Amino acid sequence: MKKRNIIICLLLVLCILPLPVFAAKKNKTTTTTTTADFSKMVKVYLFEKDGCSYCEMQKEYLRGLDSYNKKFTLVIKELYDANWKPAADYELGNKVANAFATAKFDTDVQGTPLVIISDIYGANIYSDKLEETINKAYEEGDKDAVSCLEKGGKNSECVRGAKDEVDSDLAGLLIFLVAIGIVVAIIVTSRVNKNTEYYQE
Repeated sequence: MKKRNIIICLLLVLCILPLPVFAAKKNKTTTTTTTADFSKMVKVYLFEKDGCSYCEMQKEYLRGLDSYNKKFTLVIKELYDANWKPAADYELGNKVANAFATAKFDTDVQGTPLVIISDIYGANIYSDKLEETINKAYEEGDKDAVSCLEKGGKNSECVRGAKDEVDSDLAGLLIFLVAIGIVVAIIVTSRVNKNTEYYQE
């Protein structure tokens, strides 16, 4: 009788033992990644002024989109404090606004919010039509122009269609030197001609 009870107990243990293992395997395979891939997310930058109502509306709009924290994240930067004094991110905001302006975007640091999406959007105005632009940046892959400029990248490296200020300065210097060369050549030529005429007489 004891042998029979022991055998029945062993059989029960053997029957029940695989269940937790099977359940663990099942849980392991069914818990696929449901969270978004943060490395592919677009960073939407919002340069704001403390107390700016349009900035708050812009944040509310962006956070209300279905793709928020799925296709894009929102990065808040402080451009001005409540008294319109430059805040912690003013220098970066100015650099970004200038770079985008050279690519014909309507950006400056005179007003907020300043919204930047990848290297394809920059504007100083509240907009409730940014989802398509965010989706485009997500599909193309975020170029993250703000981060590129923050790390010291040139305008043309960070923002498509942007011009480098150094290049325009260099071009101006080159034109100036060529003009000086032409003036010097004219003066030297006229003196040589005068001297030649003097000796011919």
